[in-house]
Amino acid sequence: MTAAEPAVPFDVLVVDDDKSLCLELVSALRRYQIPARGMGDIRDLGPGFTGENTVIVLDLAMPFDGFRTIDYLAERPFLPGIILSSGESARIIAAAAEYSKRTGNEVLGSLEKPYDVGQLIAMLRAVEPGAIGGRRRDARPPRQAMTESEQLRVVFQGKFDLQAEGPPALVAFEALSRTPDGASAEHLFAPDADAARQERLTMQVLDQCKAFADQLAAHGVLRPIAINVTPGQFANAGFMLRFADRIDSLGLPRGTISVELTENSARADTVPFAATASQLAMRGIAVALDDFGTGNCGLEWLVDVPAAELKIDKTIFWHFCSGRMPRLILDSVIAHCQTAGIHVTIEGVETEQQLAFARSAGARFVQGYHFGTPSAPSAWLDRLTGSPSTAA
Repeated sequence: MTAAEPAVPFDVLVVDDDKSLCLELVSALRRYQIPARGMGDIRDLGPGFTGENTVIVLDLAMPFDGFRTIDYLAERPFLPGIILSSGESARIIAAAAEYSKRTGNEVLGSLEKPYDVGQLIAMLRAVEPGAIGGRRRDARPPRQAMTESEQLRVVFQGKFDLQAEGPPALVAFEALSRTPDGASAEHLFAPDADAARQERLTMQVLDQCKAFADQLAAHGVLRPIAINVTPGQFANAGFMLRFADRIDSLGLPRGTISVELTENSARADTVPFAATASQLAMRGIAVALDDFGTGNCGLEWLVDVPAAELKIDKTIFWHFCSGRMPRLILDSVIAHCQTAGIHVTIEGVETEQQLAFARSAGARFVQGYHFGTPSAPSAWLDRLTGSPSTAA
């Protein structure tokens, strides 16, 4: 990372009553053309602070403590992004993250103190346009009112093979859903969202993946494409049967479309998920366990569910990189997967140092902004073929 890299499209506010650390971090961010300022008490901003277009690095241990600051931010008209930091127990950070979500705030991640500037910059660079500070709180619910005629827009993130000769090779894609205005569509697949609507939207994603696969095949560069499926959808036998039937009807080569089972707190009993994963595997549809290391996606899932791939969550990976979590745990998980024939993909590789760490840990595949942002099909076709394409 160099000082010549472009600035992020938002302001960064460091809230930490340790003046020395605060000043040091602000100065470091400014050296990378990241607009930053610091203060010891967020109330100094006054009633005019709206939260618009802002990411806040929030120290939890302050006289006006972090939890009360979270309450203050929940009252702002816009959605600032929050990166939690603390020199206290990791359980305190976890509790603050959960509390932030319950109050309607956007939590982007967490940092231990003293601050790791490289990790923070990687987190800031990973923030997607529209993810923070540009939407009023009262503007979020209408997104649930997408009409039948509206289409999700699908972008694709590359997956790269570290065992290829030379630089990491682009070997697969993950489909990511966006609303018509380009923001993340994750809220449309929340556990309490309408199931019929989720099915319709997922089939939209599948159809766009089919179109992309056809474009790749026409240029002789076909790659597998993974589609995210929620635990609620995965546990719905009727939906998964219809989903698998639709994949079969597309006429794509076997194995072109795979499924990533995403994480949420409701995922507990492994039996129905193991049964569904087995049925899909017999139909040539591989299943990946996404977000490993978070929520309920733990070791019992790795043992019980016949997954072809394990994806290590980016926040967990960053904890390994920073030393917050013992490297031995990562090494053991990867070694078990290698023995069991399960591919491992590490998410959140944003820097050359993180890439080297992932490689040294023995991971086969990586994803992350180090290789570029999620992009439209045309951009990937240009990259794979070396010439401009006319694909949408």
